[in-house]
Amino acid sequence: VQVECSEGVRHLGTPLWAPQEGRVDHGIIKRYTPINESPGAAATATLVEVPQRFTVLAAIATTHDDLDAASAAMQMLRETGRLGADALLSERCQERAQARREIRASVRVGTDFQLLAPEIVLPRLRRPDGYYSDVPLCTVLGTKLWFQDAGLWHNDFHFNELRAESMLILGQTDELLPYCELVRNLLPMVEENAHDVYGLPGGMYPLVHFPLRTRGICHANLTWEQDIGLNGLVSKPLWLYFRHTGDVEYLRQTAWPVLESCARFCRAYLSEGEDGYLHIVPTVSPEHWGLTADFERNRDCLSALTLVKYLFKAAAEAAEILGVDTGEAAEWLRAAVRLVPYPTCQTDEGPVWVDVAGAPPIEYNVPVPLANVFWGDDVGLDSAPEVLTLARRTMQQLRIWKPHSGYMDSCIRNRLGVWKDRATLQPENFLVSYQSIHIFPCVPPEGEIAMENFAAEGGFLVSAVRTADGQVEDLRILSRLGGLCRVANPWPHREVVVESEGADSVVAFVPGQAYVEFATQPGCGYEICAR
Repeated sequence: VQVECSEGVRHLGTPLWAPQEGRVDHGIIKRYTPINESPGAAATATLVEVPQRFTVLAAIATTHDDLDAASAAMQMLRETGRLGADALLSERCQERAQARREIRASVRVGTDFQLLAPEIVLPRLRRPDGYYSDVPLCTVLGTKLWFQDAGLWHNDFHFNELRAESMLILGQTDELLPYCELVRNLLPMVEENAHDVYGLPGGMYPLVHFPLRTRGICHANLTWEQDIGLNGLVSKPLWLYFRHTGDVEYLRQTAWPVLESCARFCRAYLSEGEDGYLHIVPTVSPEHWGLTADFERNRDCLSALTLVKYLFKAAAEAAEILGVDTGEAAEWLRAAVRLVPYPTCQTDEGPVWVDVAGAPPIEYNVPVPLANVFWGDDVGLDSAPEVLTLARRTMQQLRIWKPHSGYMDSCIRNRLGVWKDRATLQPENFLVSYQSIHIFPCVPPEGEIAMENFAAEGGFLVSAVRTADGQVEDLRILSRLGGLCRVANPWPHREVVVESEGADSVVAFVPGQAYVEFATQPGCGYEICAR
């Protein structure tokens, strides 16, 4: 074998090309010229005599793995050489088998659509000395998609665009955990931010963060950073992780410190109004109006109101579960009730929600007027009829900036049960559970639908079939944690029976009941059917 090594050589490999560089579209930036013109290193191995069978072992190491990447690569090659190619292949196959998801969520609609949870649970790539590779819930797509070597890490978090529900419905709790740990690790810095910037107790999370070692948080945009709903949005996935797993030790060590600190800050930030309500002033609507004179458009933003309410309730429930009597939990619940009502604007069709008090409807970057539906979990199919009517009226009149129009299909129409022809199907079209468990809340009217192992809050796995003629059948629920299960009744005009595995117990519900509610045991399955 003849090996030729080159260092500092330009124009290695096939050059990247695009008809246009720079900002091509929203979120798409192509910078190929710096990559093409950068010097690099290469090694070329030439086989003088080609044997009938041979093995090539290649080790790839970067300074993410070791500051001395070359030594790290050589060490890997020595270990692999001792192990042998066959043993290495066997080891990798075993690792892949162990990484297969034990319970895999899936749904099929007719013969044309199928949605599956990823087969493989990706390995934990977090390193003790920093973050290696991507962390879930990034909202600015990876620079790697556009061949950019712009930073050590592929994405950045826009904390005002987070949602974890789709991952959790598909059972991807393991993949979500690195995000939860990142948020927990930021806590000392956000508490410093609350003290230094606001002079308040607790912690206040920023708009953007990069998982790099920093002295304090990253102040990327001082205007949008004043969105007081950020604390609720950042901490919500941590609470949802617990709601799906029931991991009390995780709640104690990871989620609770964040929930407590965020709730403490938000309670201190609220101001008493002469109307008897608690107000949030100033705050900003993500991302509209900016900071305005006399805070005219910075009062009682709907997304901040609903997320602070969610945060207060979650923190109080976490305190109760852990038996932590801080004396604050009861006040958080009182404050959640006393928050000013969501801002509205009168239209010819009736009132609609708007993003901030006193503002007219506009074209929204983020559909803030319905944040109480898709962020705060305060409005949904179990809400009072007049509230649901108001939500749907707001949705019908809502104008959203085109690059963000996906919110409508991904987390608004499905949560309000409003099907739109040719809508993009998402996990929440088949199951929502932030109020009661709703089976097939927003699905195509035609075709058989078969759903298996979709995860609901409370630790339930739900499976069901919707027949081609629209009937729900074969409804099965596995309770992983025990506790009360509450299902929106798919057959409200018929008698419903809940039968546990082995027919150990049977619960019957007479016709006319909107919900099927029954106690469950951990690890026990239940069949629900109409008679």
